[in-house]
Amino acid sequence: MSASRLTAERPLPLRDRLRAIDADRADRQTRLIGALNARHSGALTLAARAAFARDRRAAGAWIGFEAGAQRAYVAPLLVEGELVRLTGGDGVPDPALAARLLPAIEPLLAALEAALGDDLRPSALVTEVPDDLILLRLDASCARHTIRHRLLIALAGAGEVAAAALPAAPPPALVNTLRARWRATIPAPAIPAARRGTIGRGDLLLLGIGPLIARLSIPGRDTDVAARLEPSKGSMTLQEDLVPAPDADPSPAAASAPPEWDALSVPACIEIDGGLLSAQDVAGLAAGSVLPLPQTGGTLRVRVVAGGATIGSGELVAVGEGFGVLFDRVATRGEE
Repeated sequence: MSASRLTAERPLPLRDRLRAIDADRADRQTRLIGALNARHSGALTLAARAAFARDRRAAGAWIGFEAGAQRAYVAPLLVEGELVRLTGGDGVPDPALAARLLPAIEPLLAALEAALGDDLRPSALVTEVPDDLILLRLDASCARHTIRHRLLIALAGAGEVAAAALPAAPPPALVNTLRARWRATIPAPAIPAARRGTIGRGDLLLLGIGPLIARLSIPGRDTDVAARLEPSKGSMTLQEDLVPAPDADPSPAAASAPPEWDALSVPACIEIDGGLLSAQDVAGLAAGSVLPLPQTGGTLRVRVVAGGATIGSGELVAVGEGFGVLFDRVATRGEE
């Protein structure tokens, strides 16, 4: 953990690494999801989230639409509870099938029109769409919470999102009065118990290499959300809701003797306190939403927790291809 134990690579401030995220694209994706997620369209309740490669592979063909100066592509995946593909057995797009499906998915197209602020006019039927488009999945559920329709939507990374959105689905009572501060928790390597008392300013806690996946907690939401941190871009992107693991079967008592003090390790994690979110923000969050990370002077402040107690704080830094926490404050015994 000590900085003196590192190789010649020294930690770099995250502001000095990699390219910045396309802020306009991230903002548009977040606002599109907010305009479509947890909304009512007729008798249906909508749910929007970012789509992924597996969703894209399920699209046999796309209906192209013109919406003013914008262009949108829609691939129906589920209509009236039935899986659909806009291609025949030969893999060629079927215009007649596409025309028959349009009335059934009209409530979802109306929601997209409300988000884009313009009417959708069918213009083409294609088998592929450009790779650089924003990809969203839009589900529509009936009163019994059964998904009746599912669309894959592809939109350009630049463009307007209309301020006048569809009416929001009724949120829980707590959310109506909520202004919540989110908290992200990142797993960290266990800290040897014997090492705890020797941590000082300038020490480095290595987090390893690979993406930083945090557990995002937001008051008012029943489940936590996985979020991928991209510190060099100053943001994090929400992934899927985290489903609690089933309770493990109780294990029989270990027959071996308790480990020696020197062999004990204390579970640790990194915590980040985020900004405040309004009730509307909370209701509109879904997979693919992008939240800014709280940075001060280009640095990302974090708290190190071990064994349920805060042991210090510092700056999240880049170390080679990985990340670490550079301590600049260590808690005394009375502060833990």
